[in-house]
Amino acid sequence: MSLLRAIVVDENGSQVGEATDLPGKVILDNGDRRLFMLQFVDPYGDTIFNQLQIPAVLNDLEFLKRCVGAPEWKQIIERLEALCGLCLEKPHSYLKFIGD
Repeated sequence: MSLLRAIVVDENGSQVGEATDLPGKVILDNGDRRLFMLQFVDPYGDTIFNQLQIPAVLNDLEFLKRCVGAPEWKQIIERLEALCGLCLEKPHSYLKFIGD
């Protein structure tokens, strides 16, 4: 199983705020191709979303939250939503997923 780390980075690539670690299957193995942005997360490389893409990422996370049953996965999704919020608050910041 792949592991991912999600962080917010600034324009220089420096981490802003806390990281969130998650099993890749939380967002990658749901079997639903209705995810607009998260389907492009690379489980073995880095994936970066800019501030214009964050609303679509938030839509994907809201969809996932309705689909997952495990409470711990919902908590992970809520932490990812918080990272998206941080990204939207800080100009020139990006949501970055770091794969295995």
